[in-house]
Amino acid sequence: MMRVFVGTASPDAKCSTSDGCQRDKYGQQVRVQHVDDNCIQNTVVTVRHADGTAVTVQMASCLAWDGKASVPAVVPLSEEAAAELAGNPAFHNMMTPAQGAAAAARFPALPQIG
Repeated sequence: MMRVFVGTASPDAKCSTSDGCQRDKYGQQVRVQHVDDNCIQNTVVTVRHADGTAVTVQMASCLAWDGKASVPAVVPLSEEAAAELAGNPAFHNMMTPAQGAAAAARFPALPQIG
């Protein structure tokens, strides 16, 4: 199981290797965290894009709760692959007017937010 979130990064976020932050080939901040006692958010990779967009990939080492247990599972991507996904420049926290119009045409039943 994997979840991807797109939002806005804190402009004050510092990047230092002592707190698990590195830079990718584009110079973007990449932070990898491991939460050993949380199988839903077992590995969390966040990339901060130059435009302030933050993309977080949460990868689980279990399947979603089925009412009885969270069954162990294989983490879906390597840390490197998750950083490549999150670092993709196609992710933005804002759409251009043309992208908004195309999305509205493709998904007319979705409510507008904001």
